[in-house]
Amino acid sequence: MSGSMWEDLASVQSRRDWIELRREFGAHIQRHIQAWISPDQEHYREQLSFALGRFDEGAGLARWLEKSCGHLPEGQLNILDVGAGNGGVALALSNCQRYSVRTIDLVPNYDLHLLRRLFRSPVDVTVATGHAIPFSDASFDFVLLLDMIEHVPRPAELAREVVRILKPGGVCMITTPPRLRYICKPDPHYGVRGLLFLPNALQRLVVNKLSRRHFRNAQGRNTEVYDVEHIFWRVREITRLFGTGINTEVLYNCPFTRSRLFSWEWWRYKLRDFFWDRILVTKQ
Repeated sequence: MSGSMWEDLASVQSRRDWIELRREFGAHIQRHIQAWISPDQEHYREQLSFALGRFDEGAGLARWLEKSCGHLPEGQLNILDVGAGNGGVALALSNCQRYSVRTIDLVPNYDLHLLRRLFRSPVDVTVATGHAIPFSDASFDFVLLLDMIEHVPRPAELAREVVRILKPGGVCMITTPPRLRYICKPDPHYGVRGLLFLPNALQRLVVNKLSRRHFRNAQGRNTEVYDVEHIFWRVREITRLFGTGINTEVLYNCPFTRSRLFSWEWWRYKLRDFFWDRILVTKQ
């Protein structure tokens, strides 16, 4: 994260110093990940980089909520992180005093439980499925689906539940890798070049058998890692899951400009529906 990001966060009422918390999280992750993936495996670097980036993702979201997001009210924000992963995002968000942060995971999230204890984080942790979120209607201002909707077997059910628990005017942020962006590159989950050119059944075969990607489970045995259900092609594939009564906005890291006919910039503009970075769904 850039220095200007930390400067912006310095003005946010926080529980701990951001730089110190980030350093301690990074040291914890480096120790912890080697219990599951050995450094000599090809995908170790990708997994470590992703894991370390979770805290920066949460800190960046805090900055965005405080500085750039005009959708949400002042005062306490009720935030739900669906599929909290290693807990870095929730840990960073909970460092803001005005955020009440909850998470749900399909199974007990031992990584997040450990982080809560180590850093005395006020994150509230629940075991539940995204197909039946155990919170009342209109409970949350902000819901996060970060790099997880591609792992959900019935994403339309998840989307309906998200709309139900959002307050009117509440926002759901979705990140998921655009398939076309990685069609000839190493995929973002396993680092296998050209993987997303293949249908899911062949992706599973390539990852688990041919590329020999694996991690060690709690019993010390190698376990197959492929857990993707579907990588989406277009923004519309995702937003239509949420039904009617919503507004959608797509955020891009780079602005699109209409340049001369058939130039690279022209093609990027024409295909912008395939190259999203974040998707915002706001409940009307």
